[in-house]
Amino acid sequence: MSEISGRTALVTGAAKRIGREIALALARAEVHCLLHYHRSAEDVAETAEECRRIGVRAEAMQADFRELAEIEALAHSASERHVDILVHNASTFSRVPFLETALETHQHLLERDLSLHVTTPYLLGRALGESMVARGWGRIVLIGDWSTEASVFRHYAPYIVSKAAIPELTKVLALELGTRSPAVTANAVLPGPILPGEGHDPDDVAMVQRQTIIGRWLGAEAIARAVVFLAENPEITGEALRVDGGRSMKAL
Repeated sequence: MSEISGRTALVTGAAKRIGREIALALARAEVHCLLHYHRSAEDVAETAEECRRIGVRAEAMQADFRELAEIEALAHSASERHVDILVHNASTFSRVPFLETALETHQHLLERDLSLHVTTPYLLGRALGESMVARGWGRIVLIGDWSTEASVFRHYAPYIVSKAAIPELTKVLALELGTRSPAVTANAVLPGPILPGEGHDPDDVAMVQRQTIIGRWLGAEAIARAVVFLAENPEITGEALRVDGGRSMKAL
């Protein structure tokens, strides 16, 4: 039996795409799931039902991470349900032409992305990490991005700048929590090309495939497998695992 079997996980941004696959992978590993969503109520209901069909408990939990009170409320509810595993997947990916976009728009998007990609996992990690330390076991997995090491994307500055904090936040959580309870670990997954966005130009899709060593997009299941791998391994902490099909080797 896996070390995570019977545990409870909170997965943020769990309604669809990568978050959905992470939740389903955890469910197949016999982990009960709390599924955070913001607006995608119908999608998260379908994900929860699929988790239940696998054979675990699943509950949807709504929160707007732009509001501190809602972050605190979610952390409190998750603590009451004895969450053992936190996976912070919720994310944005907005195109912002750098010089062509007004400063006030840059300010708004940078504040939004820093709140979602840095402040939220920091606070959730602090709040749920305290409960994990008290119980003597816990796993935190943050989802970053491979491109933050190379800055290869133009016009996505708020996203790249905010995601670049994920590896360092991972180390902070690993140190602060692990030195208090060695069975509490924190790691990150840095995805590469996972799924083309809606309406993605076919030429761009083909170009990205050529930029990987394995010659294809990875699929959300690859990230889900990495999350489960890190959750199941007590000896790995403070690490940022690139899952990018070798794209970073061609970019760096």
